Amino acid sequence: MAAGMGVLLDVQDGEGKTWRFRYLYCRSSWIYILTKGWRRFVREKGLQAGGTVAFSRSAIGLFKQMHIDYWKKEEDVTANDAIAAVDSPVVMLFGLDIARRGSPELRSSS
Repeated sequence: MAAGMGVLLDVQDGEGKTWRFRYLYCRSSWIYILTKGWRRFVREKGLQAGGTVAFSRSAIGLFKQMHIDYWKKEEDVTANDAIAAVDSPVVMLFGLDIARRGSPELRSSS
């Protein structure tokens, strides 16, 4: 990664649209940040604070395709729902909670 230039990523969403993001490492705050393309993605998808965005990479094939998925913030979440969500293990794969599906004790509580 060239100093201050970052890395360009081509990322495909669930509808098959390719988004180009630039991310770079900010040495002063020790974090990675998305610059180019991020605001456009957020605006076009109608995302707001409290939503979730997940990046993944395919593990098979000659080209390791990057993917992006998102979940908008739910407006009607009660305090009890939020507490239950924090206490429950969640492992998302292609939009499915595989931790809940894979564990018999968690499956029975659904």
